[in-house]
Amino acid sequence: MSDKQKMTIAYVFLALAFAGMLSGPITGNYSLAMPLFGIGAVGFYVFLLSTNAEKKRNARMRQKQEEFTDRIMDRIAPRKEEPKPSDNRDTYYISLNQKLDQLNESLDSKKTTINQMADELFKDSAISKSRYLTATDNAAAIAKDNIRKCRTIAKGFGEYAAPTAEEKDTLESYVEKAERLSAMLNGIMNEFAKVDLANSNDSYIEERINDLKETTHLYSIG
Repeated sequence: MSDKQKMTIAYVFLALAFAGMLSGPITGNYSLAMPLFGIGAVGFYVFLLSTNAEKKRNARMRQKQEEFTDRIMDRIAPRKEEPKPSDNRDTYYISLNQKLDQLNESLDSKKTTINQMADELFKDSAISKSRYLTATDNAAAIAKDNIRKCRTIAKGFGEYAAPTAEEKDTLESYVEKAERLSAMLNGIMNEFAKVDLANSNDSYIEERINDLKETTHLYSIG
């Protein structure tokens, strides 16, 4: 029996259920209305369930057939893996980009560390903390700007052929400047660490913080 035929029968049972539901109030004869409604409702439900169950069985069968067909086709004509997009840039530019990525991540990490250490060391001196964070933010911003310019110029050179000696010198100059600024941030972290590792003598720590204040200008790169 087709799904269409089953649905037709299900709707006939549904009509019987409605007829039973309406005939009772109209005729006042519930002895016939109730069995009529029951037969219609149960019949509709059973045929509807059987139709849905068959649809699910057919769907599972189609899926199994497709899987079987795919396995057969894979043996006869194995599928070719999609080729991964190749990086056609010159190896120098690939290496340069990796170095810039690492340097950029390192700068972010240093800034976070310095901010945390400054919160601890300068908690009683907001002005001193502000001076240092302004200096470190300035150094990190300039370093990141050099990274950005290096990437822009590299793209301008083409990246798909080895750079000339002059082009390479230009790119390396930007990298070296960013690395120098990054090293200066290391210097600040090192000074902070010295204070943190100092003994608990208040006067000694105050002296070390004053020393730090005196060196702030070293990290204010214009």
